[in-house]
Amino acid sequence: MPETSLPDTPSAASSGYSGPVTVFIKGITEPAEFTQLPRALQALRESVRALPLDESNRDGIERVLAPSRTEQIAEQLQRTGQVSCAAFIGTDIHLVHIRTGSPRSLPKLTRYRAAVLEPIAPPGPDTTAAS
Repeated sequence: MPETSLPDTPSAASSGYSGPVTVFIKGITEPAEFTQLPRALQALRESVRALPLDESNRDGIERVLAPSRTEQIAEQLQRTGQVSCAAFIGTDIHLVHIRTGSPRSLPKLTRYRAAVLEPIAPPGPDTTAAS
């Protein structure tokens, strides 16, 4: 997610976090550092648009990352250091992260595997041994 050219505008994050941010979609993109939050959000929106998401999930993520929410995101970054939401691709969950600081300041990223729930089969003969 390289920084794309945007016209230089005053930061919408004037009342919140205004330092470097790192953004990534877990399991899909590598962490990328941006000096301006609006540019980071634009890169995330472009990355999300390229994902095979269902319409309701895409709309929800776009609302979270909307340019009109930049100041709210900056305020949350100031308070908690991160903002996340989930992208569902089939049955896989990929967290969309915005974090304060550079990728070098991130803790080592650990891959977590979501538990897969199996339906409970009605009692009956065991068919797994008949292979």
